[in-house]
Amino acid sequence: MRRQRVLIFTNFVTLVLLLYVGYKSRYFQQTYNRLVLNKTEIVDIYSFSLNPKYIEQINYCAVYTKQSDIAMLGNSHVYRINWDDLLNRTDVANRGVGSDITAGFISRLPFVYAVKPKICFIEGGINDIFRGFDDSTILNNFSTIITELKTRNISPVLMSVCKVTKRYSNAKEVNDRVEKLNTGIKALALKDHVRLLDLNAYLEKDGYLSDEFAGLDGLHFSGTAYLIWKEEIQKVLLEVGL
Repeated sequence: MRRQRVLIFTNFVTLVLLLYVGYKSRYFQQTYNRLVLNKTEIVDIYSFSLNPKYIEQINYCAVYTKQSDIAMLGNSHVYRINWDDLLNRTDVANRGVGSDITAGFISRLPFVYAVKPKICFIEGGINDIFRGFDDSTILNNFSTIITELKTRNISPVLMSVCKVTKRYSNAKEVNDRVEKLNTGIKALALKDHVRLLDLNAYLEKDGYLSDEFAGLDGLHFSGTAYLIWKEEIQKVLLEVGL
């Protein structure tokens, strides 16, 4: 009898520990999301501050404070390139953070204001999709960014979300989401009277990011893609007299 009670108690403690670990690791919610909601992330508790690259890379932003006419705000697509070299200028502030989401962009806006730019190019949204955020949330964040920049007499320029290559995991599902979000971004640009760059018109082939414009992971850009991005940016800068 005593052995039975010990066994019951041990099993009870084990069950409690398993439940606790499952709760802390979000296993039950993630399983529910995958099986019932067809989601892979709990979007209501994910924060940009959980991104280890965020704290590290915003520290770099704090170092570069000289006045720059142009600010590039975005995720790793922005962070990966030297914009002064690419555009052959000395007045471009790189405000990109790898893996960042649009809520993180809003949090980082003071680092944009610090360099007093005249124009800010905004690239992002793909990581929000990966994290399971809905289009409404993403578009509201873009709208907030546009409003805040305009309040400080900084001209915002939106950019459509770029697609992934065929070899990228769940490429069709990802690109379907991208197309849907881009419809909303285009509508937002029209409503708020801001310029919109759409690199998919140049980088896409048969509904996917072309391999020649993609890195090895099928998500990030090749050098050739950045040259096309450069040309589109220069067209806008010419229009605004920069």
